[in-house]
Amino acid sequence: MNWILIFSVIAFCIYLVYNIAALSLFGVPKSLSMTYYLFKEKWSWSRCLFPIMMLSMAGLLMPAWIEMSTGTNFQFLAFLAAAGIIFTGAAPAFKSSELEQSVHMTSAVVAAICALLWVVLVPHLWYVILGWFVVFAVAAYFTHTVKTSFIYWLETVAFLSTFTSVLIFYTTM
Repeated sequence: MNWILIFSVIAFCIYLVYNIAALSLFGVPKSLSMTYYLFKEKWSWSRCLFPIMMLSMAGLLMPAWIEMSTGTNFQFLAFLAAAGIIFTGAAPAFKSSELEQSVHMTSAVVAAICALLWVVLVPHLWYVILGWFVVFAVAAYFTHTVKTSFIYWLETVAFLSTFTSVLIFYTTM
């Protein structure tokens, strides 16, 4: 098994375990970033979970993003998506200061846009985005969280589209 695939699977598992824990404890949050505050309120020590999850996930996905993008004109999207995730995780307390809020929000938007563009332009798996969007639109509808957790569902589409695209690429090579 390819070490890059192993790193990608580990990144996915980190993301999955974190989300399952957050959903189990708090229900569907407004955004993934809100889980920083939700965990912090429950156990003060757990405020480090969100940054650790984001930093490790980006670091473990970076080799796959770079390798898959090699030879394309879109390798910069891999760097921007990973950097966006890293900066979002490095500035988790977006409610505490204007600077941290600016860094966090800008980085999150850059990460999501670049990750989705990367999925469309590099592995050409636009239908993965559409598939996850439909799945989570239905989930949001049936959990009555369309309005309250819209950002969370969009973030989930972006992350799972990226993970799915990487896994499809490395398992069909």
